[in-house]
Amino acid sequence: MFDTSRQVPLTELQAYISLLAKNYKASIEIYLRGRETSKKGIFAFLENSFKSFQLSKKKAEMQAFASALSDYVSALIQLDAKMSRNLIQTYMPEQQEQLIFALGADQRLQLDYLQSIIHESYLSEKAMLLYVTLMCLFEPDSLAEAFRTYQHLPIEESLKICEKYQAYDCMEYIYERMGNVEKSVEIACSRIDKVFQQRFGYRDAETAYGIIAEILNNAIQTCVKNHTESIWESLLDAAIDLFNKYRQRPEYADEMFVFYEINAKILYYMVNHSSVDYVISLFQTKYTKLDMGGSMRKAFIEILSNYSYGENILFSAHELTKDIYMDELIR
Repeated sequence: MFDTSRQVPLTELQAYISLLAKNYKASIEIYLRGRETSKKGIFAFLENSFKSFQLSKKKAEMQAFASALSDYVSALIQLDAKMSRNLIQTYMPEQQEQLIFALGADQRLQLDYLQSIIHESYLSEKAMLLYVTLMCLFEPDSLAEAFRTYQHLPIEESLKICEKYQAYDCMEYIYERMGNVEKSVEIACSRIDKVFQQRFGYRDAETAYGIIAEILNNAIQTCVKNHTESIWESLLDAAIDLFNKYRQRPEYADEMFVFYEINAKILYYMVNHSSVDYVISLFQTKYTKLDMGGSMRKAFIEILSNYSYGENILFSAHELTKDIYMDELIR
């Protein structure tokens, strides 16, 4: 443990004397507070101390040293979370979760440590849910990607936490993974609504519109990946509800193009990934009173022109487009 062939710094000598005297807290504190000790030197001292106890088979002393060290885990993690993790997992693994929860006064520090071990599958559900909670608080935009990466994270209980902290991006992913894709795309439209309402809080409106486009693209890809007609209909329903929410309010007149384009894009992909006759039937029944203005009207006419086929479908498309063109003349 102690190299007598070199000149020993005072801090190291004092720590070694305290260690021999079994004053373990003092030895650790001397090293942590020593001006000339480096981060590497502190962790080397701790590891060498553990190794010495192991080699001499002094189990009781090793446990006492580990117990003393537990009071300084916060300081160690602040120095280096990864080196702290390696030390704890190697020499005091049974205390790891206890130490994590003991860091509760510093939640950011808790998260730093959890991020260094979350890839481990042996963590308790309680520890993993703490990780989800802290991610909601500090890094909510990264949480969905964490669930994609760490498949062992608990789903149902995590969903409750995400709902509590309104981590909608992650909720979308969890609902999709649970098989409730309709709910996932509905949440995507709720996120679009939230961004639109808060658009003046961004650098400019264009930034908000860009975020809306990204959310929409992800929702569309979710529909493409989990393709059923009912899922596409759920997305279109939610988008139309959003459109109807704002179209009767004159203060939003100059920005309604956002919602026309959202619906037009959904419609375009819907026709490409679903049957044309199904889409036409929706507009003949469910959406008969929809105000198809702007780019949505143009897109719908173009889609019908490109995809109409067969005598029955062609007739239905003709009837729909005729009504739309008449609406254009009235406008």
